[in-house]
Amino acid sequence: MNDRVDESLLNPVVLWSPEAETSLLGALLLDNGLWDRVGDLVAAGDFFKNEHRLIFGALSSMLNAAKPADVLTVHDQLQRDRSAEMIGLPDLHALTQYLPSASSVRQYALIVRDFALRRKLMAASNDIHQLACQRGVGFEETLDQATALLTPLFDAGKSDAWLDMDAGMVQFLDGIQRRSEGEEDFL
Repeated sequence: MNDRVDESLLNPVVLWSPEAETSLLGALLLDNGLWDRVGDLVAAGDFFKNEHRLIFGALSSMLNAAKPADVLTVHDQLQRDRSAEMIGLPDLHALTQYLPSASSVRQYALIVRDFALRRKLMAASNDIHQLACQRGVGFEETLDQATALLTPLFDAGKSDAWLDMDAGMVQFLDGIQRRSEGEEDFL
């Protein structure tokens, strides 16, 4: 068995999907009703691009407070949060220009979440590598620390095999909509 570390793993490529992030934000800016389909899947910290994190943060706080969130109202919220110097109206308008399909918004959210979990896994693996290189710490303690780094990812990355009622209903309604739009066949 070779104990040598694969050097390609030491400098991993940053994983993210600019298209999924942009499409998710654009869809929410155009149709606030889509929030019910994605609000349970992603958080602002799941976005790779800082501007996208700020926009999603403003969107989610507004939509969770049942306030309308469009290009102008989100820009106003960003100004109040003192984030507007980084994100102007043209940036927000640009998000609404490219949207392959609003009906796929949940899939965009899943892609954003998947990449966020992969980045977290890469960060945890780097931390585990550092733990494994420590001297003077027993293997059992190192293993416990490594396990503590990975445990939150197990829960976050689980499939939706057992869904709570709200998430299950959203998934069910999404399936009906995809079928009615001809994206899936009825069984």
